[in-house]
Amino acid sequence: MKRDPSKAIQREAEGPELEEEELQMKRDPSKAIQRMGSPEEEELQMKRDPSKAIQRKSNGIPEPVLQKMEASFGASFSDVNIHVGGEASEVGALAYTQGNDIHFAPGQYRPDTKSGQELLGHELAHVVQQREGRVQPTGEAAGVPLNDDKSLESEADRLGKKAASGR
Repeated sequence: MKRDPSKAIQREAEGPELEEEELQMKRDPSKAIQRMGSPEEEELQMKRDPSKAIQRKSNGIPEPVLQKMEASFGASFSDVNIHVGGEASEVGALAYTQGNDIHFAPGQYRPDTKSGQELLGHELAHVVQQREGRVQPTGEAAGVPLNDDKSLESEADRLGKKAASGR
């Protein structure tokens, strides 16, 4: 597969750690994935190409939650698709964003809870970052271009909490 240098990966890591290392990887020329890795993660090992997961069944964001998120971000997310399945787990993530597709590990998509809305808001912040072209590679792990700019991850955390609070 030829990699497009304008696309990146970033994920929300599994586990309770709050100070995880952010990784943004370039991968599929048609979509970008954003992924945040845990500090002990030395290299990314993907069992299969997450860009293929986009073809799986997707679900929308509940209308009241969608309106709340759009108001907070000042952006439309009507074209964002939600996917729940093993793809996020396979890359060691609670969730990851690839263009307008957000992939959640089983049990992580909970838009009816505050913590679920914080995670959704975090991933929607990555959608906005990618739309704005702000995800650029700064390194490589396991042959995959990465971005370790912690400011993008910190921004997504802050904006996710703000959106979940309805501000």
